[in-house]
Amino acid sequence: YEGTALVTVGEDGQIKIWSKTGMLRSTLAQQGTPVYSVAWGPDSEKVLYTAVESS
Repeated sequence: YEGTALVTVGEDGQIKIWSKTGMLRSTLAQQGTPVYSVAWGPDSEKVLYTAVESS
């Protein structure tokens, strides 16, 4: 995906991959808690993210 896509996360807990043209390519996961940070893995094939743990 390197250079061809953007990954987003948000308070809704969704992790999404978008094309450079702005079209949704896929929704990877929907966590039950907000997700605040995301990064491509070293091989650009995996996504690393952090989520808030619910209590």
